[in-house]
Amino acid sequence: MSRNWFMEIKKYLHLADNQKLVKGDKMSKVTPLYKLLNSSLIQHGMFYEKLSVDESIVPYFGRHGAKMFGKEIHASKVPLSTRVVSDMVDVIQENSKTTRHTLYFDNFFNSYQLLVKLVGLKMRAIGTIRPYRSNGADAVMLPDNELRKQKRGAYDFRSDGNVYIVKWNDNAIVKIASNFMTHSPLRSTQRRVKGQRIEVPMTNIVRSYNIGMGGSDHLDRLAAAYRP
Repeated sequence: MSRNWFMEIKKYLHLADNQKLVKGDKMSKVTPLYKLLNSSLIQHGMFYEKLSVDESIVPYFGRHGAKMFGKEIHASKVPLSTRVVSDMVDVIQENSKTTRHTLYFDNFFNSYQLLVKLVGLKMRAIGTIRPYRSNGADAVMLPDNELRKQKRGAYDFRSDGNVYIVKWNDNAIVKIASNFMTHSPLRSTQRRVKGQRIEVPMTNIVRSYNIGMGGSDHLDRLAAAYRP
């Protein structure tokens, strides 16, 4: 659906009875739609084997009256990123008919502790990871500046039996962690170097991540069209 056609429909779309609106609820005119969507998506949702998680935001500079009050001052001990994935896993396990799922997410969500938790929940996961969330693995791996000196496609890895973490030398150093997949078997990909295309070794975990996050990356490109 095009944006202009969506805006045309939106002019004449009413979701709630104005005589039954909840006083003080600035979102009461769209609340019925949210409730219907949530229940329908859970009841009829298609929980594919491969599921990607990502964060996105569209800036809004207009004025609105939907203010939020009474929020907790103290943050939860569990990081927001972990809570998002955990809540999604709860919904999946309660409603999905498939038991084998693979989650894909970026370094905003991923951490060593989350991957270990997902092992206990029998959920497979792959995601880029930040050095300080790797449970010390980054400190004992080949430093980034040393890995950059090696040929493109070079890699280094560590594993403790539960979580596997790899560094891969591409345009930049890519760091990915998983609770079920490793670098093997090695794949290959094409890269342009000095005007020529060359074959570069690619670890299997990187290839799988690129495939699994493809839909989220496409959504980000579409969302960018709405940014002011």
